Amino acid sequence: MKIYYLIRKYNFFLMMGLTAFYLSSCGDDDSSKNTTAEPIAAFSYQTGTTSSDYFKASFIDESTGGKAVAWTWDFGVPNIQTDISTEQNPNYDFPESDGVYKVTLRVTNDEGEEDEITKEIIIAQEIDHPIADFSFAGGTSSSTYQTVTFTDESTGGTAVKWEWDFGIADIDTDVSTEQNPVFDFPSSGKYVVTLTTYNAHNESHEITKEVEVIEIQFSTIEELEAVVDWNFKILAHENLYGRKLTLALMIRSDMVAIGDPSTASYRKACDGMRMGEDNLLVDIFWPKGYYLIDSVNTIINDGGKNVTGSSQEKINEVVAEARFLRGLMHYHFVRLFGKIPLTLTAPAGQEDTFVVTESSVDEVYASIIADFTFAKTWLPSMLSNKTRPSQGTASGFLASVYLTRGDWQNAYDEAKNVIDNGGYNLESDFANLFGQTDGGSEILFEMNNTGNDANGISGELGGSLISTDQITAVTGPRGDERFENTYNTSFGWSVLVPSIKVYNTWPNDYRKAVSLDTVITYLGDEDYDFTQWGNISQNVARPHIAKYFRATALTGAPAGPNFRDSETNYVAMRYAEVLLIAAEAALELGNASEAMGYVNQIRARARAADGTPRTVPADWTIADVTLENILEERRLELAFEFKRWYDIIRRDLMSESFGPNGLETQAWEAKDYLFPKYQRDVDLYPGLNQNTGY
Repeated sequence: MKIYYLIRKYNFFLMMGLTAFYLSSCGDDDSSKNTTAEPIAAFSYQTGTTSSDYFKASFIDESTGGKAVAWTWDFGVPNIQTDISTEQNPNYDFPESDGVYKVTLRVTNDEGEEDEITKEIIIAQEIDHPIADFSFAGGTSSSTYQTVTFTDESTGGTAVKWEWDFGIADIDTDVSTEQNPVFDFPSSGKYVVTLTTYNAHNESHEITKEVEVIEIQFSTIEELEAVVDWNFKILAHENLYGRKLTLALMIRSDMVAIGDPSTASYRKACDGMRMGEDNLLVDIFWPKGYYLIDSVNTIINDGGKNVTGSSQEKINEVVAEARFLRGLMHYHFVRLFGKIPLTLTAPAGQEDTFVVTESSVDEVYASIIADFTFAKTWLPSMLSNKTRPSQGTASGFLASVYLTRGDWQNAYDEAKNVIDNGGYNLESDFANLFGQTDGGSEILFEMNNTGNDANGISGELGGSLISTDQITAVTGPRGDERFENTYNTSFGWSVLVPSIKVYNTWPNDYRKAVSLDTVITYLGDEDYDFTQWGNISQNVARPHIAKYFRATALTGAPAGPNFRDSETNYVAMRYAEVLLIAAEAALELGNASEAMGYVNQIRARARAADGTPRTVPADWTIADVTLENILEERRLELAFEFKRWYDIIRRDLMSESFGPNGLETQAWEAKDYLFPKYQRDVDLYPGLNQNTGY
């Protein structure tokens, strides 16, 4: 029956379309043509409210579209032939017994076109209000203690619907409509859980209970390692390094602008210094960052005190990895937001709302330094797997922290520790850092992206994976056909694209060719120059970022065609940055000659790469050693590696970067040195204040 009407509806609109085409083509204005609109069936109803008339129902036709001239009601009472009506607004007495009936209204216009709708209505005598209640039981081992089973124990009227809210701040999926759900809490702590039950009349009752998830202590080193492993994957999640956090850092800087003009407005707002308190980038990466912090805190707070069968040194190594992750996340957030909740114990969002407060910038940095120092003490001295931190990694990040704080001596000392004792060197070819190698001995730390087999490229694990590369997609050029012969058509999105001034002002050294894409394959033309890319829908005529889209993973899988799914790892810290930290700190300490030596190592590598002798970039003389030049060397060497925005804010470069002579002209205010904090948490916690101006 329903299929029949759908077919009629389709044929009718098809005929109307042909009629309109004929009239438009021939200029015929015959008003006698059929132009009656099809009706759209709709109705409402009201049942009795007392024990004497509960079975009586009144129906109101609320159909729209073309004017209906006939109505056919079927009240859905089994085995009764008189359960029909042709009135527009009928009354009907259902059998005096509880039941659910499917009532159908069919409406017809004067052209014979029809539509129908069916609704379920409940006929029931007065029903007792439900009285909500529930019990719960948690897991019994360190690997299952966060899993809690809830059992509905409601009394009173029979419940027909259940709504559970498990009270997790910042998580919209902490709900269930099952009668007896099982829920995995993110960590130990006290949670306010609410159950609302409904009867057949949609009358409700709710109960709220405090559920304390008590952590069962870790008993094996494997349990500790499993939590840490999970959080290294979370770090590379799409909501953090995988896209949202790194996209925000790139687009906010003067090195990257918006390409595709139809891209999301929240990205444009971040680029144009117009972020509001509800910016979606912050709404996504703030909760995920604190999720990671909450999770590693379970390891840090436990400390492996009940672990048996493993040495204290091994336990400390695992805890050191957890503290490295916590320090890294706090380091990002204090630079982006200023005063933040310093989360060291209980999970963020689970404490009493009047206890959660923001810490001063000094307090946050003291914690970051303590975390990285612990990591430096207990991590392995050197690792071949650069997706996990070593002592050198911790020293490198400590040097970065001290540089940000203007503590030149400690920045210099930590950088020198890496230079003299870390076993790191510059990769001989700059391109290898973003190609089919692991960056050799230059990499201190990188993200571990794992392919998801979306285009038949084997991943290390396969299936739906946590750590995913989406920076490749948002930086790659739209319309590029370079990989089409091997894979299904796949190309970039042209979202994050440098301004043309970035390209035009970049000296013609090897790093420019590695960092920027200027030629693609389009419509079979293998030399389609960037000046023509504006002819491609949603692309722009500017060189694109090449460090990710042109990269090739260790497995041999190219990133470009793998559509948000590559195995190419992002570099988070490398030896060249350590040399530049040492150079900047040495200059501030009055040793320009030593600073010159560090920078010239980097410039010599840029000249000698790929075996072709070059004269650019030339070595510096002592006259070249200025703070401005060191910051410029950082801008080019570390281009598009998520560093530039942090350099702009720590060195107060907004005027130079975004003024009339900057790479990207933007109107900005003092408030734009900080991002807006996550407004949901600001609303939830009286001790957390939104940044000035938002």
